[in-house]
Amino acid sequence: MTDQVESVKEEENKGFLRGGIFAVAEMMRGHGDTVIGKDVLDTLGGELHEACRVSSEYDVRPLRQIFSDLPFGEDAEYDNLRIIPLDIDRKECDENDAFEFEVRGDYASETFVVSCFDEHETAEQFIRDNTPD
Repeated sequence: MTDQVESVKEEENKGFLRGGIFAVAEMMRGHGDTVIGKDVLDTLGGELHEACRVSSEYDVRPLRQIFSDLPFGEDAEYDNLRIIPLDIDRKECDENDAFEFEVRGDYASETFVVSCFDEHETAEQFIRDNTPD
């Protein structure tokens, strides 16, 4: 009986976490308000990354405007993850002239900006952390 109760509590917690991620994602998609989004995400504290892992990638992706290192959502299936150097005008450039680095990935027949980083090494680490061995 105790195992069953624990299992129910775990599922309820996952539902709560998914709901929090969904709510902030909807606010971001509708209003683009990163300040309030950050405040709400901060309330998840140490559970933020776990909340992302049990949520839809569709909901996690906009939250990377606030925290660029958030892990992939549970249904993320990107192919061809790659780093694109961008200049200050957000145009593709040589890595030595880059102002920031986008991580892009393909899903179905579309290419998505998955996240963006100030340093190439951080973008590489993000890909390593989110690519299954």
